[in-house]
Amino acid sequence: MNLETSRLYVLAEELGLQFENKRLYNKNQLLQNLKKVFPSVKDEDLKRFFALMEIQHELETVQKVQMEVVVTAPPEVLNQRRTIGVLRESIENANRTILITGYSVSEFATEIINLLIEKSRMGIKVKFFIDKNVDPTKFQEAISTPNFELYKYKSSKEFSSMHAKIIILDDETAFISSSNLSYNGIVNNLEIGAVITGKAIEEFKEIFNELIAKEYFYRVY
Repeated sequence: MNLETSRLYVLAEELGLQFENKRLYNKNQLLQNLKKVFPSVKDEDLKRFFALMEIQHELETVQKVQMEVVVTAPPEVLNQRRTIGVLRESIENANRTILITGYSVSEFATEIINLLIEKSRMGIKVKFFIDKNVDPTKFQEAISTPNFELYKYKSSKEFSSMHAKIIILDDETAFISSSNLSYNGIVNNLEIGAVITGKAIEEFKEIFNELIAKEYFYRVY
């Protein structure tokens, strides 16, 4: 590797760090470093090139998704993380917002509901979306909690249900699973899901915002 190539590698690393954490590096200094490598290029063209690279990095970040498999399965089968542990951990680690859905919510989910209420009392904004067949009185304790919002699905179609099972945390992480919020779904059945992280998670939240706006859900309290 010659000296010129080495400089390019160093510059590429500096640019990558700048885009990952803009507080660590000085943009003007990086532009000066670019000028040293490309002395014949005009300053305005270097700035355009820098802006283009920033946009490219943002696009790549949006498209980048990380995934971890989660299961409900017998303890002797599969060396993967379990649904109940991931569900609890996800809620406990939320710092700003929690969006969760429930197609079937049994008495077994009382612990999860109480944990969500506890988080809402700590200032975490919780939105819980339930199917039209779920009894809202299961969430009675949350009525006086200002950060807890309960939404119920409504549809003119007789056999249409809110069948999605997802929990979105801080608009950055989503846990999507086939599991219902019941003993069978969380402990007894064979269920498969995944924890997904990435900026694309924001799209899931936007779906629910649109469904509320178009009155597919109504707020219970």
